[in-house]
Amino acid sequence: MFILLPVLAVFQFGRASGDGFARVQAGPVSYLIPKGYGVSNVSGDSIFMQVSLPDWGPLGKDRTGWNDNVNILIEPQRAPIGVVYDLEWDGSPSGKLTKWKQIERTYRIEPEFTVQEMGSTFDIIIPDQDRATMQLGILQCTRSKPPVFPNAGCSLLFDRDGQRWKMSFGRQYLHRYGEFRERATTLLDSFREAQR
Repeated sequence: MFILLPVLAVFQFGRASGDGFARVQAGPVSYLIPKGYGVSNVSGDSIFMQVSLPDWGPLGKDRTGWNDNVNILIEPQRAPIGVVYDLEWDGSPSGKLTKWKQIERTYRIEPEFTVQEMGSTFDIIIPDQDRATMQLGILQCTRSKPPVFPNAGCSLLFDRDGQRWKMSFGRQYLHRYGEFRERATTLLDSFREAQR
């Protein structure tokens, strides 16, 4: 929380003046985000931004790999994440069984993850949680296979306030997914506009 206080102070001052901010909408929620974050309003109802991994401030310059940034995409929630998991990756998916949907091996990463190695080049990683609601979300992670995927990444998908959040970061930070989720939601909540 200490890191966010200077950002909040600058944000509150800037919001009053109206300068240097982008108004963006993601699902039912609108945000007023400092332009320094380089936020883009994808298709008018989704937002994308990159933050600096060390301090969660604006990313100065993106470098190859995942050592410097976390990407955040917020879209309208079209279906609950539990439904998406059931349709795509639960071992009895809907539609044709492709390598994308086929579980080849399941194993544990203690203390909290079940890993489903899919037939393609990624894994579905499920934190221990109620599988009916999937309140923590799921992770879709590439496998590091140089030269194809030299920098393996993970995307945490979760639902919040009628939105689908997709946070992407390096697979080496898998165990920090909860911290990253908390920091991202706290940061974006600080830019959230009051409902009218």
